[in-house]
Amino acid sequence: CLADAHDPAHTIFATTRKWVDYASGANVADLASRSNLSPLMLKAYDALFRKGDGKQAADELCTLSQSERGGYPWLMQAASRLIVKHESEWAKPGKWKQLIAELEKQTGPKPQHEEEQKRIGKLAWWDEVKAAVPCFPRPEVFHVNPIGLVGNFYGSKFRFTLQMMERLFPKARIEDLQGLVDEFNAHIDIYKLDSPLRRAHFFAQVMQETGPSLTLEEGFVWKASSLISSFSYFKRNPKQAIAHGYEKVRPIKADSTQMTQKDFEAIANGAYGGRAELGNGDYESGDGWKYRGRGMKQLTGRTNYRRFTNWNTGHQNEWPKDVANFEENPDLLTQPKYAARSAAYFWVANRLPEIADRGATGNQVNAITAIVNLHTDSYAARVANFEKITNLGDLN
Repeated sequence: CLADAHDPAHTIFATTRKWVDYASGANVADLASRSNLSPLMLKAYDALFRKGDGKQAADELCTLSQSERGGYPWLMQAASRLIVKHESEWAKPGKWKQLIAELEKQTGPKPQHEEEQKRIGKLAWWDEVKAAVPCFPRPEVFHVNPIGLVGNFYGSKFRFTLQMMERLFPKARIEDLQGLVDEFNAHIDIYKLDSPLRRAHFFAQVMQETGPSLTLEEGFVWKASSLISSFSYFKRNPKQAIAHGYEKVRPIKADSTQMTQKDFEAIANGAYGGRAELGNGDYESGDGWKYRGRGMKQLTGRTNYRRFTNWNTGHQNEWPKDVANFEENPDLLTQPKYAARSAAYFWVANRLPEIADRGATGNQVNAITAIVNLHTDSYAARVANFEKITNLGDLN
């Protein structure tokens, strides 16, 4: 709920003059800056745009719902949750006269301005209704998005929120977290995240896979000695490990140069190339890099990308207009929507909800971890994640 001093005119700006400057594109410094907003609209802006310098605040507010121009479609849900108390545009037509008068200081009188005032006069109905209806409210009312209001009281069904995701992934980008929220809420039943226990087990795993920054793509800054001890390809080709991995200090190699994209690709192709269980071609095929770990579960290998594509197609009724081939376009999994969906696919396809339903102890966490990443050294960390989520209580 937001409330403050009412706007002096029916605009988002602190003064009528600032609106005219903005609307006419005047040669004025900081034309769209947050410093020009009315106190009420400044509160709304700060509630929606938590980062940035605010130099284009007016532009950002005005293009909020226009994704092709503004690029903020993920903010529309957050905006619909705002309850803003301000004066109705259907009251006090004198404010519109004030706007036009200020505009005509630059343009001079124009016939269209006069006609517009006549049109507005017919629409200003508040005082007329109030005169005939006892206790009719003043025009300073709360304005609520009706769909947003209904969404907040959508039965008793659990709903993910941005605040929940921020606590689980505190270093992630807000827009990425909102993408997760939208995807999980849209398909919570098909993803079998329909109980607190299941949600706690699910996020205990993905928190470990992606980290607090919600990293949706596997990194390959490996130490040369670790490559040799971890992967059969580099055991057979230790010179390759030394050539591409760092020696002692990340990311400096033995030849004193810094690791580059070429090194990351070589490491991925060596680590995952020729792996029959992953369905990847040999080192030279480049499949190791092409089908590296992506998404919230770090889906890895051509076979797994193909299986995910088939599963996605098999559930097309859930997303009828969302047709995708992840084997052909593996980078899609770095988008929050598909990152979430790929993790849910793995969760459901491997019947992990059934294990989650068995209880809230470390034994169940470890059983799920063994399927997610059998040889990981993070079993204890995933149990700690589960306990943290349970103690927070956000996912209940």
